[in-house]
Amino acid sequence: IGLLRRFHFSSSQQSMGVIARVLGQPQMVYFVKGAPEKVAGMCDPKSLPENFSTILHEYTSNGYRVIGLAHKKLDRKMKWVDAQRIKRDNLECDMIFLGFLVMQNSLKKETSEVIKELHDAQIRQIMVTGDNIMTAMSVARGCNMVQPHQKLVLITVGSHLGDDTRPPLHMEV
Repeated sequence: IGLLRRFHFSSSQQSMGVIARVLGQPQMVYFVKGAPEKVAGMCDPKSLPENFSTILHEYTSNGYRVIGLAHKKLDRKMKWVDAQRIKRDNLECDMIFLGFLVMQNSLKKETSEVIKELHDAQIRQIMVTGDNIMTAMSVARGCNMVQPHQKLVLITVGSHLGDDTRPPLHMEV
């Protein structure tokens, strides 16, 4: 496989992609990996499993990191120079969902002990992560940052509606 162009990871798009060509194949292919919800939004809905959300929730709530994968065959007439000029938004639509890449990232042995020492010293601990919220909650419970009996509150901020308004907040317990 030859790499023709790379679209670096973008935190706003939560994905990265490459235009590639398989040796001997007549057309280029665009591959993308990223946050499963974002990748799903790039895909033809018919290519997504019916239970997409259920599968994703199952993995993330058990502490797994999950990446979505998709691809798209590009126009046979596309040349190298076209691949260098095409905009990412023109590629990331009508893709075919390939599946989930599921990874387990175990906590270090000393993590729970350090969290306990911080708690005993009355030092507040916070978690800041770009991971899926269910993965983050599972990790927080796994290292006893959050006790099993404690409730978690999830606050999300919506998009700005205009210059003179505050973004809407949504809270779940």
